[in-house]
Amino acid sequence: MYFTALLGNPAIFGLAGGPAVAGLSPQTGKYRNHHGVINYTHTFSPTLLTEGRMGLTRFGLRGLQFDVGHNTNDEVGIQGINSGDPLTQGLAGIDVRGGPVNAWFMGILSGVGIPRIQVNTVLQWANNWTKIYTSHEFRWGVDIRRQRFDFLTLNESSRGNFRFDQLISADASVPGSGLGMASFLLGLPSEYDRANFSQFPAERNTRIGWYWQDAWRMTPKLSFNYGVRYDYIGPSTPRFAGGGVNYDPDTGNLLLSGLGQVSNSANVRPDRNNFGPRLGLAYKLLSKTVIRAGFGRSYFGSNYGAVLGTMCCSYPIQTPQNVNQFNSYFPIRNPSTGGLYSLDQPVPPPPQTAFPESGLLPLPPGTRPLYVPFDTRTSYVDSWNLTLQHQLTQDMSISVAYVGNVGRKLFSNVDINAPVPGPGDVDPRRRYHLKPGVDVQVLDRCHCENSSYNALQVVVEKRFSSGYSIHSAYTWSKAMDVEFGGFGWGGQNQNPHDVRASYGISEYNRAGLWTLGHVWRLPYGSGQRWGSGAPAVPKAILGGWVFNGITTGASGWPISVNWGDGSSLNVGGAFGQRPDLIGDPRISNPTRAQWFNPAAFANPKPYNFGNYGRNGGDLRGPAFWSADWSVGKEFSFRTLLAEATTLQFRWESFNLFNRTNLALPVNAADSPIAGQIFGIQGFMRRMQFGLRLLW
Repeated sequence: MYFTALLGNPAIFGLAGGPAVAGLSPQTGKYRNHHGVINYTHTFSPTLLTEGRMGLTRFGLRGLQFDVGHNTNDEVGIQGINSGDPLTQGLAGIDVRGGPVNAWFMGILSGVGIPRIQVNTVLQWANNWTKIYTSHEFRWGVDIRRQRFDFLTLNESSRGNFRFDQLISADASVPGSGLGMASFLLGLPSEYDRANFSQFPAERNTRIGWYWQDAWRMTPKLSFNYGVRYDYIGPSTPRFAGGGVNYDPDTGNLLLSGLGQVSNSANVRPDRNNFGPRLGLAYKLLSKTVIRAGFGRSYFGSNYGAVLGTMCCSYPIQTPQNVNQFNSYFPIRNPSTGGLYSLDQPVPPPPQTAFPESGLLPLPPGTRPLYVPFDTRTSYVDSWNLTLQHQLTQDMSISVAYVGNVGRKLFSNVDINAPVPGPGDVDPRRRYHLKPGVDVQVLDRCHCENSSYNALQVVVEKRFSSGYSIHSAYTWSKAMDVEFGGFGWGGQNQNPHDVRASYGISEYNRAGLWTLGHVWRLPYGSGQRWGSGAPAVPKAILGGWVFNGITTGASGWPISVNWGDGSSLNVGGAFGQRPDLIGDPRISNPTRAQWFNPAAFANPKPYNFGNYGRNGGDLRGPAFWSADWSVGKEFSFRTLLAEATTLQFRWESFNLFNRTNLALPVNAADSPIAGQIFGIQGFMRRMQFGLRLLW
């Protein structure tokens, strides 16, 4: 049994705090980490034992505006925002743009994510059994996890955010006139946004995993492992009734969880088909040669937004309020009365939405819903490998492996109400324009994408002996997916009506990758190959030297070529576009001045997507090569503090040979600088020195 706790209350400019970007109002934060485990193991017999474990992990964070506790808006004359709720305390964001001082900020602006209040708690119960029977070792068990996810973070500021542009104080007949600061002094904003909450976003989730496996030593040369795991990943449920929101695209209603006929999971049903087989074998082909192979299916649902972080955090739980200009030269107005909004008479908060007892809330006009399919499936990955390993010498081996995996039902965001490209008005070309009459983006939080990875991996390794070790690895691989992004929204999907058409080379894929790691200790001095009996002075000078290094070489990243802003599709800016391929984009001697041939691309015909594939495969960026090496020396001596004292000196150099590794070129084929390179990968040579005293 053990328990750990980590508490933090950094200073304003400390670890969890600091000023807003270019701002005058810093944020402050407090965090608490708790982790505790109780473990019990019982041996029934020499061939049967069980282990039980119960654990708790909790992470808490409160990142607040520094002036929390003060009604700063009221104090400076901005009325109606500091409502008494701590989330609304402090100063509104002030964003002044245009003029000699192009950008001037005050407060914490929208988009910074403050306040951020988070308490994540995971309770875990696990029980594992082991039974040895003849040549079999059976294992089975269960793992139950209950997750509590209380998480509030904001894109819009809960204290209000005002933007002041120069055109408010400009003369329309005089280009370049006006000052953003003048608009601010007049108190006439050009934009206002604010976030309002009906309740604190809080979700719950249960995950249960059962497994059974057998490690079977069939013969002295052959071992076989097989088993199966079943994972239940429950849907998100709210802490309070109505605290989860889903959307029914067929009716246009928001579904409030736990109210009326709406289930506690907002009608999302769990995937109960998550069986994952596991197979593995090892065979001793020769005295120094082993073959290993394995296959396994793993289910997961941990992506933020895939299970948690969607139904808790949209309207009407969070109501964003945005007021924009109808004319660039006029400040924002009340759409009902036509009266001006100003700093001393800001936009009033919207009325709180009443939750209907039926749990069905019609989608308000202009509100963009998030849709979690009722039959949501769980993402999974099938992984396999086949490895041949051979011992070359007593301390050196080589292995050659084929490694692969495929991802299925991967999480993404797809606009299922995106307009179809075509002439005329945009909205009539939306799927749900006529029924139920919705003309906004509807993001489907679907599990609808695939990925694959196949690679040849060769590793030569010499374990440390005779003063040196070497680890050299080469990978030749191909990775493919639909879009690249940690949360599934990489922005690489061209056509939301045909997601599979964007299946192509992964953005991160380097076809070839080689690394060499080495450690070499100069074999001179006491206990070494040479100089063991040498005088003290030569030992001090020549002994204790160590040379370490990692050398990396990699082929270039794929180049994703784009064209324009997608305006020729006439979809209201809903998505971008790739070009048509009409020639060979490659050139014989690419340089930083021209890496590919932009004349090989053309603007697609109106209302058509380009035919050039995502990360087409024909184009690769510059290769990468770097040597990160270090030299160190140890000095051993006696002091009054200790019998054995060691002083270590290290000189480390990153990109030792100062190679310029060019970055990707400009990928907009319609740009006058298309194909030109203006940046680098990584950095130029850096060096650092260090001393370390041990006693």
